[in-house]
Amino acid sequence: MMHISAERSDEMGNKKVVTRVVYPFAMVKPGGREGDVTLNDINERILMPPTRPVRHPVGDFACRPCVSAEGPGLSGKAVVALTRIHTQGRGTITIIRTKG
Repeated sequence: MMHISAERSDEMGNKKVVTRVVYPFAMVKPGGREGDVTLNDINERILMPPTRPVRHPVGDFACRPCVSAEGPGLSGKAVVALTRIHTQGRGTITIIRTKG
């Protein structure tokens, strides 16, 4: 099955939203019939720009968790080793080794 159409209505309004789910790993015919999803349709959807802006964690949107060698890591476990690698740009790669 190439696509599934589902309708649902919001509780706030009576709008019906039609959703199409595409399984790109199913067999896709290059020509396609009317109503079928072709490989070109899938590629178009993948390459489309996002409908709303993506918040990158840079500048005002920076929300880095405070991780130090003395405190707990992101998972709450004790930090054994903390390595920061500075990249060529402005970023860093942080490798956190935790106990357990």
